[in-house]
Amino acid sequence: MRIAKNLQDEIDFLYLEGVDMNTFRRATANVTTKSRLHEKCASLRWFLKNAAGIPSFAWPDNEKMAIGQALIVLRNNHIDWF
Repeated sequence: MRIAKNLQDEIDFLYLEGVDMNTFRRATANVTTKSRLHEKCASLRWFLKNAAGIPSFAWPDNEKMAIGQALIVLRNNHIDWF
């Protein structure tokens, strides 16, 4: 589920870049000041919601599981480990 949630965050961040470059730059600068991943994600979500007014989308838990499993299978079947 964490894989899909991280993918959601990436999609939201790319969307922000496309619709509001100034807020994207401010969010990027702010995220680099954070040391922990969960703080970076929380900061990004704050910028999306409060600074840009962009609602974040969310997949249901069953879809998150399916997406995560599909990405793991893709990784295992098509990308060499070493």
